[in-house]
Amino acid sequence: MLNKQYAIFNKQYTITFAPPLLCALCVKQTSITQYICRMIQEEEQQEEIFEEEISDTDKTALLEISKWTRLISVIGFAIGSFIVVIMLFSGAQILQTMATSIPSMKGMYPVLVAGFFVVFFIAAMVLYFLYKASQLLLQGIHQQNNALLSEAFVYLKNFFIAVIAFTGLQLIINLSNLI
Repeated sequence: MLNKQYAIFNKQYTITFAPPLLCALCVKQTSITQYICRMIQEEEQQEEIFEEEISDTDKTALLEISKWTRLISVIGFAIGSFIVVIMLFSGAQILQTMATSIPSMKGMYPVLVAGFFVVFFIAAMVLYFLYKASQLLLQGIHQQNNALLSEAFVYLKNFFIAVIAFTGLQLIINLSNLI
């Protein structure tokens, strides 16, 4: 191992070279300097992105978004827990009645049970995305941390992707029933 120190733009950088790479890199000293300059430029670009301040109107708007998304997700979790309690006490009877009342669903009781669990857990995952986005928005605003805000928007993006997928699936199911 070989440690070399480089001073570029008044900053010290130490690069560790492994023996197989040492011979190739010693030949081209200029490529090392170019590589370090590229790393420094990328680092400075990232710093410049996160140095911008969020205005007060944007902060209040993000706080409102955080409050509403938290409210919607908590209501969704409450409805989900209510459904779980109902299914614990009379779920088997409800699904059995559904399976026997529709003539084409005879013998499909296990499919209904599996379908219920799949839909329930996917809905819980979607609500989790919404709740996590709400928490990260709130933390990012209070701590003035743009990384937390970015992560919150990733969770919101995942939430909207899941909602669009559910909507598209429901649209396909409804259109197939028309045919």
